[in-house]
Amino acid sequence: MYINRERAGKAFENFLASYDLNNKDIRMKADHTMKVAENCDAIAEAEGLDRDLTWLLGLVHDIGRFPQLAQFDTFWDLASMDHAEAGAEMLFGPRKMIGLFTDREEFYPLIRDAVRWHSAFRLPAEMEEEHRIYAELLRDADKLDIFRVFGDRPPYEIYRCSEEEFLAGNISEAVMTAIRGLSSVSHHLKKSPVDRYAGIMSLIFELRCTQSVKMAEEQGYYERLFTVPFTDPDTAGSIREIRKLAENFIETIKNN
Repeated sequence: MYINRERAGKAFENFLASYDLNNKDIRMKADHTMKVAENCDAIAEAEGLDRDLTWLLGLVHDIGRFPQLAQFDTFWDLASMDHAEAGAEMLFGPRKMIGLFTDREEFYPLIRDAVRWHSAFRLPAEMEEEHRIYAELLRDADKLDIFRVFGDRPPYEIYRCSEEEFLAGNISEAVMTAIRGLSSVSHHLKKSPVDRYAGIMSLIFELRCTQSVKMAEEQGYYERLFTVPFTDPDTAGSIREIRKLAENFIETIKNN
């Protein structure tokens, strides 16, 4: 065993003790963390990668979300702070929190890169190949559970807007153009909560591991995203288009 899961899990429990788990957003992120760790483990097993290391990546990947929520009451990086960069700084900056989770220093550079870049639009071209492989796995595991989060909870609650406003919203042409290119959507293109929701749907096109695509279909959370009853006819039509693109993408990956 390269990573002591019991030690790392206890460190995360101790970290959470300073936050209010009765706050449903804090609770959501705590649950998300554990689900991402589980997804990492499952993908790593199928891909023949280090399961303990990838599990740890899932455990620490969103550690910057908790101070973000406490300070800004939002998960929107553009309106607050880069939570991934904050997490990397918490773990590897002056506080050196990573030492609470593991003393396997040979993994520190890989862990730092995976945490720092897990929510970036694209990984840096110069990233070391081994780091890239594990970072891509973490990014897949994160996306899979983002589908669960948005499938289980009304998106207008997460986006801090009214249900009526959300259901009547429009998807911008810039966002649809990106999705038609089978790409995720850059944060800077998203102008409304519905744009951001379409961006969640677009994450399917960024899954890099075949096992991740299979899990997305098997878990069923992604399919739930298309059940939101949008009231604007154009938006409803755009959602149908995204669904068809996603179905074709999944079938292509499964058949290759």
